[in-house]
Amino acid sequence: DNTIIHECGNYHRQNTSRSVSWNCTGTMLASASSSAAKLWPCPESQSNPVLRELNQLKPISSSSASNNSSNNIGVDRVRFHPFEPSILCTNVEDKSVQIWDVRVNHKNHPKPFANIKLNSNSAKCAASTEWFGSSGSGSNEGNRGHTDKGHYLVITEKDNSVYVYDIRKLQQQKKSQSGGIGRGKNHQVKPIRSFKMDPHIVFETHFTPSGSHLISAVKNGNNGMGCLIVYPWEENNSQDHNNNNKNVTNWESTHTFMGHTAGPIYSLRFAPNGQQMSTGGNDALVGLWDVKHMVCTSTISHKNKFIRSVSYSFDSKIVACCTEEEGIDLASSASGDLIGTVHLASSGRSGNSQKFGTGADEVAFHPKSYILACARGDFIGSQVPQVTIAKLQ
Repeated sequence: DNTIIHECGNYHRQNTSRSVSWNCTGTMLASASSSAAKLWPCPESQSNPVLRELNQLKPISSSSASNNSSNNIGVDRVRFHPFEPSILCTNVEDKSVQIWDVRVNHKNHPKPFANIKLNSNSAKCAASTEWFGSSGSGSNEGNRGHTDKGHYLVITEKDNSVYVYDIRKLQQQKKSQSGGIGRGKNHQVKPIRSFKMDPHIVFETHFTPSGSHLISAVKNGNNGMGCLIVYPWEENNSQDHNNNNKNVTNWESTHTFMGHTAGPIYSLRFAPNGQQMSTGGNDALVGLWDVKHMVCTSTISHKNKFIRSVSYSFDSKIVACCTEEEGIDLASSASGDLIGTVHLASSGRSGNSQKFGTGADEVAFHPKSYILACARGDFIGSQVPQVTIAKLQ
């Protein structure tokens, strides 16, 4: 309960925020809104983490012949690269995923250096986008030594397909003078691997800490339960497309773990140490897992609505979870015992508790400090900020 609250963004009903992501150094926060991805630089002195908007990355329409920005294209999710602090991935509501170098500014009109068009027309945006090595905190000890593999991106589409992309393909088309991930002009990238998950409904897919497998959070198509499906993505054979589009649920090497009995798993995060994992479900529970044995060891059960997001602190000791209800619950990652709650109901211009807009769509811990960013969601009212920053005391 001992927190310092800072509010970011204008108080306006249209200034929504659906997603937040810190870069790996903790010097910048990205948020997703109905018209752009917004960048909020974080001061080096973290004793007073007040953020002010630096820039907006307006999506470039993938269906337009021109390269002009559109004010009508929303951003559903943002994900900073886990190892390169300037690379940002945006899940755009025009059936594309766009990748940016936030340092590059084309005459005050930033443009993405990569545009990945979705393969399905079933929805206006992807279900999830996650980098290799990403754990939601930006500093993943479990993936140290794998920084050379940070060029892989996994995209889950809403037709229950999963695609793996190799961003290095850009460098074969346009080499960058600065090295690292390609930073050339806008290019289309094709997947190196693809998987079908029918009859399950897939909500998120991540690389496992070892990088050898993918793990998908799904609603089981047979019994409606929330499950985790773990399957190899065969990096060594990534150039071989013969096995693409196969249904992985029929593979002998695929393993399914029941996690939540009352509906799907909506959110999944690995701890920075790579040894723990948390899942948030429709049953309002957060499951805490031992990754090595893939066993749910305890649960967090203080909410009544479905869990929208979970996040680990930089030291893997604290798990934060949010719903549309008031407050962000903080619990011990070892036992699931409640540590405290970051109250958001009094956060707002009027200072009064409100009937709506008191929860969050997504939460993300700072990669180096006990600082928690909260995306306050859509339709949150004129008295609620876009992003709330809480510094734990």
